[in-house]
Amino acid sequence: MKGFTHKEYKGRIDRVVNFINEKELDIIITQTGCIGMCEKEPLIDVKMPNEPSITYGHVTSENVKKIISEHVINGNIVESLAIAKRES
Repeated sequence: MKGFTHKEYKGRIDRVVNFINEKELDIIITQTGCIGMCEKEPLIDVKMPNEPSITYGHVTSENVKKIISEHVINGNIVESLAIAKRES
């Protein structure tokens, strides 16, 4: 498993935030602790109102753009990247 330095991690988060800001989306970003899927990091959880939470794994900068464009904006789960679905 490859770990990330603080600088690498911060760079990834900054790219996500910049993409969200470019699209002028009203999104809340939170950082979590361990959820037991370390081997699939980096992870992104998408929680839309009245929908199950979808976890995406092995996320890259390009995956983030696809996840936000397809799932957050258009409401379509990116099945090829989704690794878990949780009803809330």
